[in-house]
Amino acid sequence: MPRMRKRLPVLLALLALAGCASQRLRPGDIALRVPFVAQPPALCGPAALAMVERYCGKPGDFDDLVAFLDLPALGGTIPGLVAEAARRDGLEAEVATLPPEDIPALLAEGVAPILLLAPASPEDDPRGHLLVATGWRPGEDALRVHSGRKKDRWLAAADWRERYLAAGALAVLVRPPRLDSSRKDTP
Repeated sequence: MPRMRKRLPVLLALLALAGCASQRLRPGDIALRVPFVAQPPALCGPAALAMVERYCGKPGDFDDLVAFLDLPALGGTIPGLVAEAARRDGLEAEVATLPPEDIPALLAEGVAPILLLAPASPEDDPRGHLLVATGWRPGEDALRVHSGRKKDRWLAAADWRERYLAAGALAVLVRPPRLDSSRKDTP
C-alpha cells in the first residue's frame, strides 16, 4: 500500500498529460487563433461576438455588446441581432443556414463562425447556445470551440452535429470588411 501511494501522484500526472494530448493539434487539423472571452451565464451571444470581433481586429468590447445584444424578455439574444451588432461595429456579417460539411472550408479560409446549438438535454437552457468554432479535425467531424468558460475544446461529432442541425444549422458569419475594388487610390 505505501508503494502505491508513492506512485499515485505519478500516475495522476501521466493521466493528466494523456488528457491534454487528446486536445493537442494533429497533422491536418485546422486551428484558428481566436482570442478567448469567458462567458458569464446566459451571455453566450455577447461573449461569442466579442471573441470574433477581436479575431477580426476590432475591440470586441464585451460590456458594450452585452448592452446591445441582451434582450431581457428573452433572457439572451438571437443570431440576427448578433450579426447586426457586428455590422454596427464595422464588420461584414450575415446569418446563414450552413450545412455542417461547409464548416471546414470556412475555417480553412480563416472565418470563425458563431454556431447555434440546440439544448443537449431537456434540463438545459431551452434557448440553445452560441459558440465559436475555432478548428476542425478531418475524418472525425470533431469541432474545436470556444464555449462557456472553456477555450479550444474539441467536441466529437456526437456532441455537436445533431444539436447544430436541430437548431436549424444556423451560423453567424462575421468577416472584416472587403476592400471595394472599384475604388482607386491613384489619380
